[in-house]
Amino acid sequence: MYYLIFLVCVAFSSISPADYISQSDRPKIAAHRGLCSIFPENTAQSFEGAMFQGTDFIELDVVLNKELQLIVAHDTFMSAVSNIKQMTEYSSRQRKRTINGQVRDDWWLIDFSIDELKRVGINQVRGSTRPKMFDGLFTYPTLWEVLTQVKNFNNRTANQRNPNKKPVGILLEIKDYQYHLEYAGVSIVELVIDELQRFGIGTIKDCKNVVPIVIMSFDMNAIKASRELTDLPRVFLMTGLQNQPSTFYAEATKYTNIIGVDLASVWNQKTQTTQPEVQLIKDNQMMVYAWTFQDDNSGTQNMFNSTIAKGIYYQAVKMNIHGLITEFPDVAIQYVQLYQNQ
Repeated sequence: MYYLIFLVCVAFSSISPADYISQSDRPKIAAHRGLCSIFPENTAQSFEGAMFQGTDFIELDVVLNKELQLIVAHDTFMSAVSNIKQMTEYSSRQRKRTINGQVRDDWWLIDFSIDELKRVGINQVRGSTRPKMFDGLFTYPTLWEVLTQVKNFNNRTANQRNPNKKPVGILLEIKDYQYHLEYAGVSIVELVIDELQRFGIGTIKDCKNVVPIVIMSFDMNAIKASRELTDLPRVFLMTGLQNQPSTFYAEATKYTNIIGVDLASVWNQKTQTTQPEVQLIKDNQMMVYAWTFQDDNSGTQNMFNSTIAKGIYYQAVKMNIHGLITEFPDVAIQYVQLYQNQ
């Protein structure tokens, strides 16, 4: 293998020196899989739309393909978001694999070359009322392509699309760490950090004025592995914060800078107040990002007792947290700025 990993000494403190992960006047806004309220998720077009609307971060996911290239996709399998079922030339490629303890019969990115993947179209699957006009028109980008896209956007616009005149960054979620160890025989974490190093943005110092990077994962082993390789800030993603033992916070602070949690872990729907665990995270020198705001979904609407975005983000500002991950970044930016200044 030609991959070269640069080891970086990282302090044990959870306080990251990366000044781009929070700001004093409002929570950071991250566009979940891009502007997927309009475009198919995790496509170049979805990312471009979100950046043009002024988002602080685009959020994306990476998995590996047959050539061990980093592909931007939420799942290691393909049928959930693509037109792969209709592509008769690939009908024989369906097979069973185990993912997260479940056997699934599907088409898997690890079996496809980049040339083959570029012939597959991505569909709108994030909501029944969202536009379907773009189905199948866009395809899987590579991580390198998106890094180039974001860097070029920041240079082209001189950061003027962002309300605080900051470069757009990436919340980079590393998917299925154990799956890739089993089926690809490599650490996807190492490949991600190597890719960022080769692009010239593998540390806080190198990336903050070019493409600010935050590493995310639901797998604490992936978070621990990334901590050994880079000083880039890390988000441990999780659900069910209320079910964690009292020792969780002191242990998590050794490895992660930010806890990224589901809305129910942050916001009490019944009382319309912030959950007490949010303060425990802050007391242990970590930040809080909440996911995912789906303004057109009854789950988000019920969570905040509002069917309109204005009401949702009025309550969201009351959370007093550091980041909001949303599928409607344009309205999130508009109303968060409005209410934060009141």
